Amino acid sequence: MYGYAQVPLGADIVHDSDSRDALQEKMDTLFVEKQHLEELISHTWKAKVESLQVEKLAVELAFEKKTAKVIAEREHYARLEKELRTMKGKHRELPASQSNSQTELEAKIAAEHDARVQLKEECEHLLAKKQNLEITCSNTKMELHENISLAAAEHARLEEALDIKVAEVAEECSARAEQEQAPDTG
Repeated sequence: MYGYAQVPLGADIVHDSDSRDALQEKMDTLFVEKQHLEELISHTWKAKVESLQVEKLAVELAFEKKTAKVIAEREHYARLEKELRTMKGKHRELPASQSNSQTELEAKIAAEHDARVQLKEECEHLLAKKQNLEITCSNTKMELHENISLAAAEHARLEEALDIKVAEVAEECSARAEQEQAPDTG
């Protein structure tokens, strides 16, 4: 014998292959987890934004309907006021027994005015609700962007850890290869 150690090469190759397979399996698992997390964040964000947009659209439509109703009420109120002025002018010419129609018209105008005030309040309420929805939508978008940033940072950390592990395994393999090639001085 010339001082070389008898090392079973097949066992080391199998061990290195197992380490590489385990490392590859871990890398694949991390990649699948990253993809799953990104898909989950994306779907959650899309669903939340779509929900808020539907709600916002409903509020906008209700607001537009109320606005149209307020405009129609204003026009109707203006017509009634014009009729009242006309009736007052004619009333001066009519006997006192016919003043009942004026009282009825004034009651109508008062009722229309009350309805107009109520519609205005409803419009203001809907406008406030619309603004709250816009704020909620904006906050949700910011929160989702933060979650995406956190997921990206975690992904970068996992990739860095994976790179370190790959480098360690490569060093181990290199060291084993050098040991196998080095003559045994024992």
